[in-house]
Amino acid sequence: MVSNARPFMMARVTSFTIDGASSTDLDDAVWVETEGNNTRLQVHIADVARKVKQDGFLDRQALKRGETAYLSTTRKPMFPPSLEASMSLLPFVERPVLTVGILVDLQGELLDMSPREQVLVSQEQFSYDAVEGILRGAPHHLQPELQLLEQVTRQLAQQWQQQGAIYGRTVGTNYIDEDGRVVAQILRSQQINAELMILTNRVVSEFMHDHQHCWLYRSHDYRDLNELPVDRQQFMQALKAIAGNPMSLQVMNLIRTHWHSTPTVEFKEQSTPAGWAVLCVVNQEGKERCPPAWSIAPRKVLAQQDSAYRWLEAWVWKKLVSSTAAQLPETAAPLPVELVRPAPETLLAAN
Repeated sequence: MVSNARPFMMARVTSFTIDGASSTDLDDAVWVETEGNNTRLQVHIADVARKVKQDGFLDRQALKRGETAYLSTTRKPMFPPSLEASMSLLPFVERPVLTVGILVDLQGELLDMSPREQVLVSQEQFSYDAVEGILRGAPHHLQPELQLLEQVTRQLAQQWQQQGAIYGRTVGTNYIDEDGRVVAQILRSQQINAELMILTNRVVSEFMHDHQHCWLYRSHDYRDLNELPVDRQQFMQALKAIAGNPMSLQVMNLIRTHWHSTPTVEFKEQSTPAGWAVLCVVNQEGKERCPPAWSIAPRKVLAQQDSAYRWLEAWVWKKLVSSTAAQLPETAAPLPVELVRPAPETLLAAN
């Protein structure tokens, strides 16, 4: 639990970015330094809210898109390219950022976190290949920081791997990078970024929870399936091999559309060779509500994955916007549905 987070304050800080060689929207930067026997990590995120008015046109369009989509041959940006360029964390340019300061011990355990609004001036724009070369011995004045960052994130990765976690965006059975290119091997520099983002998601979620703010978040922090409530264990065991994220764009839009007071939606995942995932809703009193348990076979086509989304969404929202009967589409390998509680009578439209 994060109980001693310090208040927001403005400061001018430095860092570096690690992205694909052709990336132009540099939306996060990092810094690392030792603090006694511990390590202080700083993850800086471009503060787009400085230029995007809440509930304005750009805000609504960004909510609709949810994220920048990296496809195999192109990308669909969440914000206009001109805005991305003006906020991109380029070297030697002042940019407003939200900084998450994270203190971890030698085992990678969280000791403290501190969110701040700051002004960032990046020192360097690294590509993944450049960082890989420096980690292998190529000289650079930031080599000590990169080596320390690799050491810390390796420890974090070992923790997640003990829980069965895997890393990567997938298209079919292939991994893709931020530029949408299929990659045959994950570089250490890519793993560094992945571990930092997972850690940031975790500590920010804990901070918002501890301060009783309504919040959408992904959490990766439980140690063992047996530590979860029995009903969630049963659900996770039944909801096998959904490839992808049940916390879909449709769910996020429905949260804003159909809830008078936004609940906390908690997506917890345990990735194994079979693949487990779970979506839960936590109301303001903190009482957890999980969807009924479905027995779902491994995904074969995207349409089946979308059907699984609709089943989950129909239960979560009980806000039925389609009169289509609740049934999975006919396919060569249909998803078997085993109901623990009565199924919704209709599907949610996925739009």
